[in-house]
Amino acid sequence: MICKNFLHDVTGHVAEITSPNKAIIHFTLDGVLQTAFLKIQRFYKDGKCLPDNENLNKYIKISNKVKFSCHIIDNAEPGQCKWFITNCWRHIESEQHTATLSTGIMNVAGTVMDLKQRHGMLVMTDLLENEFRVHFLASKVYIYGKRLSASKPLSSHLQIEDKVYFDAIPCFPEENNQKCNWFATCVHKGKKPEDLYKDPNRIETTETDKDGLNRSVNNFVLNNEVSSSHCQQQELVPPEYASTINTCETVKQTHSANADNSFNNSFNNSFNNSFNNSFNNSFNNSGLGEMESSKEDANPRAEHDPKLNAKMLHDIKLLTNNPKAVFAKSNGIIMGIINEEYGVILGEFQRNIFESILFHRSNAFLFKMNLAHSKLSEIFIEGDRVRFIAVNAPKQFVCEWIATQVSVANFAEEGDEQGEDHEVQIVEESPNVQILE
Repeated sequence: MICKNFLHDVTGHVAEITSPNKAIIHFTLDGVLQTAFLKIQRFYKDGKCLPDNENLNKYIKISNKVKFSCHIIDNAEPGQCKWFITNCWRHIESEQHTATLSTGIMNVAGTVMDLKQRHGMLVMTDLLENEFRVHFLASKVYIYGKRLSASKPLSSHLQIEDKVYFDAIPCFPEENNQKCNWFATCVHKGKKPEDLYKDPNRIETTETDKDGLNRSVNNFVLNNEVSSSHCQQQELVPPEYASTINTCETVKQTHSANADNSFNNSFNNSFNNSFNNSFNNSFNNSGLGEMESSKEDANPRAEHDPKLNAKMLHDIKLLTNNPKAVFAKSNGIIMGIINEEYGVILGEFQRNIFESILFHRSNAFLFKMNLAHSKLSEIFIEGDRVRFIAVNAPKQFVCEWIATQVSVANFAEEGDEQGEDHEVQIVEESPNVQILE
């Protein structure tokens, strides 16, 4: 099915900056010049929204190339822009930028091409002839505003070749049987449910909710033993915990480097040797390996309080399942495992520039197997190479990014060929879903 009102991953150029917070973008469609309207709230820098009271002139100039997604403006008058941009960023063709950015897609029409008991596949083609293969779950299906009952199969309300509307976020095609590169966050016939998503720029995790996770991450004390030729970083000192939760400080560290060597070669060899030694020592000394053994160094509630764990996971899902967000895709290494559910990745966003990424086990995959019910410490070790898709974290969060999906498929295959893989143990299999239901 061809979607005529939506375009994704379009390349254009800045034609006019009409005010400090508005611009006109030109692009070509079927040989015809098109105009698109951009508001500053829709512009992103390095995958992150701009600070308040910023000026577009600071980030883009006339003739700059940009990447964006847009939808058609209904009943546009002659002389007005025909398209409205939903997300936009500078397009810089440089080998220094290793992360690729993408937006989610919303309110587009697709065709049901495959149906199983509780999951299926949609296909949509846009005007640029890009094909979107979308994996969806029955739990994300709404029929005239009501979610499909958990006791009913998809075939009770959907048939092959049915036309439906959907929202979706990017995913790794290697981690699902249909080779889908999108995961549906909502599939609906008739009226779409209201208030499914919050503005990703306005989601903030409260100090109370994240306290246990903050304390855990903060206890990863990084000593100044890391080789400065590969990763320049400040010493992270564990906070002096006060008697109240609200005084807990967060650690939010950007790792940068000046070396010209690639991430996969010299960084892995030199950084892992020095970093893992100091990291493992500080990890063991912090008491995180046995969270319940120390109330000062780790917050037992993060491990044992089911309400706190559920609230943290709920806040994370608000971000990772939001098609309004901008998604970054790149490679990284496992920086450490916080507990059985959470881990931290050191992700490369530009050549030798790294940032921290929090991930939950429900978003981690091993050869199409979701690790939602596995212990991360039995799957990953520090230094393991992974691929990730991530969204920008809220202000004052424990890391810069939150992963929507983590995959080891390609890297594990490379390790098998080189004889470098390590043994992993799978505790329990789980369906290959994008996030824990």
